[in-house]
Amino acid sequence: MHIISLSYREGNKHFTFQTQWMAERLLARLEEGNKLYSGGLLSNVTYQFFDNRYLLTTSMYCNQINRWIPVQLSWIRGLTKRYYQTHFAVLFKQFITPSILQEERDQLLRSVVDFSSAQQNGFIAACIEVFNVSNKAAISHLKGCHHHFQASVTRIKRNRSVIMADKVKIFETLCHNLLLSNAEAGKTHEERIDEIRHRFPKVKKWLDWWTMADVEATLFPSQRAMLEDSPNGDDGLPNTTNTQESMHRVYYMFR
Repeated sequence: MHIISLSYREGNKHFTFQTQWMAERLLARLEEGNKLYSGGLLSNVTYQFFDNRYLLTTSMYCNQINRWIPVQLSWIRGLTKRYYQTHFAVLFKQFITPSILQEERDQLLRSVVDFSSAQQNGFIAACIEVFNVSNKAAISHLKGCHHHFQASVTRIKRNRSVIMADKVKIFETLCHNLLLSNAEAGKTHEERIDEIRHRFPKVKKWLDWWTMADVEATLFPSQRAMLEDSPNGDDGLPNTTNTQESMHRVYYMFR
């Protein structure tokens, strides 16, 4: 295991590490078609592996062993945007090599993240720092985790002061429809949002958060920048970070 980045500076204390095998897997080309990896990266934090702060892991799917594997790990002192930016910048700099074309780099960058604003903003800042791209271009590489949205739906539907018991199924269906394309839903995204607002006015604050521009742009298919180049709406990425979260249980076995 090699330490590939470290800092003792306040606000950015971290150790980032990676094995040679991880680095090779990350940039390996398939024998068929000489293509680089395009299955998406998963990033998530585990809060209990270290007694003194956090472990941030980025993983990819390895076809050789048919499993998700870590390709870069960081011990981070905090959970602010700066810590995530540092982790992602170290990762992205590995993609800067003459043998990797711009189109291939864009495929490598595609990532599924949760809805931590610090994590998303750190990813975006790292893209801008390393590749000198626009904010919109950076967001286009992100996909939000469906599981986190659905978990939020579950929490609010149980609040009887907001959603009456006989309206729960309707609310669930309307929220599920937001994860469909316009063609699949038979309505525009705006029409679906307006219907929820009209039927369930008490969820206004909750809905306002999920319809913020940066959130919509990574979660809802009809709004996602990543899908602009995918006419069939299939980005080939996982819908959740659950696999990465499951990996945390494996980590705990080594404590």
